[in-house]
Amino acid sequence: MKRRRLIEEDVEIFEFSGGSSFASRILLNYFGFLSDFSRVLFLLLLFAIIQSSECEDDLNLMRIETKLTTDKSFYERWMSLITLQNSQLEEQSNDYPLDYILEDARKCWRPLVLPAEDANLLRPDDISVYAEMGHLSIYCPSNFTLLKNGILHPCTRKSSTTELPTLDKLIKIYNENLTVIDSNEWNDSLIEQARSIASSIREYSNYNEMWKIIFIMASVQDGEGSETGQVAVEVLETIQEIHRLLPHRTFVVALRTSGNGIWRDASHTHQACRDQLSVYKGHQRYNHESVWEQVEKIVGHNFQKHNFTVEILPLLKDPALGNLPDETDLSPLGYDCAHFSERGLSLLHLAIWNSILTRSRERYFSFNLDFCLI
Repeated sequence: MKRRRLIEEDVEIFEFSGGSSFASRILLNYFGFLSDFSRVLFLLLLFAIIQSSECEDDLNLMRIETKLTTDKSFYERWMSLITLQNSQLEEQSNDYPLDYILEDARKCWRPLVLPAEDANLLRPDDISVYAEMGHLSIYCPSNFTLLKNGILHPCTRKSSTTELPTLDKLIKIYNENLTVIDSNEWNDSLIEQARSIASSIREYSNYNEMWKIIFIMASVQDGEGSETGQVAVEVLETIQEIHRLLPHRTFVVALRTSGNGIWRDASHTHQACRDQLSVYKGHQRYNHESVWEQVEKIVGHNFQKHNFTVEILPLLKDPALGNLPDETDLSPLGYDCAHFSERGLSLLHLAIWNSILTRSRERYFSFNLDFCLI
């Protein structure tokens, strides 16, 4: 009876996640004869069929699902990883909750001043349009119940879909009419995402009169993994394209992702992370500090104007995962170890918020994924 009840719970999870009643009957008929590993394998195969249209271009998800269904050792390591992440997430959420931050931010004193005419004097109240792009702007959903049953949703959720504090929600406190623009497909190049965002913004008749803030949150996954296709080069080309399309009243914030500390820590901490991150070794090899230095010089020389300016934040120049008493905290990362979880993304957004409200010379060069106060 106990095993039958567990099987029925699996079926309910499957139906909740998009599974059909026909598939549910199959599960009920055959799950009783399967081991735990085989049950998850069976769920993965059926769910992959249902999700095929959604995941067709998500090579990362397909790669993980393939390994889970063909490599039992990886399956066991991955289950260990998500169990650890879930335990750490519960601990961190209880000890250092983030949900109060938006409420506290609403209590901040707001002086009455004239609207900004210069990008250097821009305040949250002045911003009318918000947009973001890059692999660090999306996250993996951390539903442990679904994950342990082999139901993986793509790591393509936008920050606006989480209930935790994010930049768009913080800015909305100061301008409740803020317009949030989504880019096109997450796996398009940064330049294509910039064009998509600019196209949506230019549909507004007064777009030249509205202050726009665009965040470029690129990771090594956004580059081509070659000498000429480094992420720093693509970030620079994206800035140039934004300037061409939106030259007036635009503030661009780009993360300098020249450091791989977070993902290096993850690889050293857990074998399942090392397995999953191994595919990005080529990208990490072509992410030179010297190229980022040149990009910063070019940006400083060409894109520091009163109505169009670019800030390159050094938060990810030397990043690291946080430490718990006995282990490294992996809860800020998603199940693929490459993208952030909801909490990790929220912590990044809070760090960015603090950084853009801090004088350049006083900004942190290291983003440690510990709890951070706003």
